[in-house]
Amino acid sequence: LGTWPFALLPGCPYDVGQVLSTEGQVAAQIANGGAVSRFRGQWLCYEVAFESKEGIVFLEGALGKAVDQGVLQGWKRKGKRMKALNSNDGLLVGGVAIFKAQNTECFGRKAAYVAFVTRPAACVKIQMQERIDAASSASSSSSAAAAASP
Repeated sequence: LGTWPFALLPGCPYDVGQVLSTEGQVAAQIANGGAVSRFRGQWLCYEVAFESKEGIVFLEGALGKAVDQGVLQGWKRKGKRMKALNSNDGLLVGGVAIFKAQNTECFGRKAAYVAFVTRPAACVKIQMQERIDAASSASSSSSAAAAASP
């Protein structure tokens, strides 16, 4: 893990001592499972021009740790790495495939997204709507259960 200062997304609440400073450290978090494993195969936002948007999952939020800007910028460089990140096979790092969303898969101007393990079949906007619908459904179920309780 690296040390502070590394830029975080606006309002990032994570301990500044928990900075992932290499791509391998990010991949290891995904490979090791835990809470972040539920986001495998989903687009995670790592660069954005907005503070938050319902249905968007931020990379640092999924990881519960800050990520060094050098790692994030590495996912934007042109060349062989970008070709691999944009491919259906992804860029293999520490046994974990990393994928970068192409413009047609993104939501929001100047927003950038990555996915791990498998390339998502759905674009960011569809995943956003699925998360919003699931949250709304869960909220409705909770409200109905509370109303039915004596």
